[in-house]
Amino acid sequence: MWTRTLFYQACEGRGGNCIILSSMELPYFKYHPNPISTGSIVPSAEVCPVCGESRGFVYDGIPYGSNELEHICPWCIADGTAHEKFGVEFTDTEGVGGYGRWEKVPTKLIEEVAFRTPGFDSWQQEH
Repeated sequence: MWTRTLFYQACEGRGGNCIILSSMELPYFKYHPNPISTGSIVPSAEVCPVCGESRGFVYDGIPYGSNELEHICPWCIADGTAHEKFGVEFTDTEGVGGYGRWEKVPTKLIEEVAFRTPGFDSWQQEH
């Protein structure tokens, strides 16, 4: 797994506290290779509720699950900790493979997409 080095300044709102990031290596997501450009991962000084760290970037969405967790860092998504600790999913597992309309998708791939890859907002999602 390779990482992408980025240079950013993460701030909390207008005039808020800023963290200057000289460089930050984000995890690589095979099925969402550039989550910065899609807006799924954003610079932020927020503390991740999974690892308790402020790492400069967070997931800009709320995953599926009984806990409405916000500000999950990409590292806790990539290594599966967010799913293991809180049971959250970033993509509907049933939606991977078109709700059975296509060929069966291997469980390992479904888990990679749903549990260890940031999701993205779309206008016409399946639900």
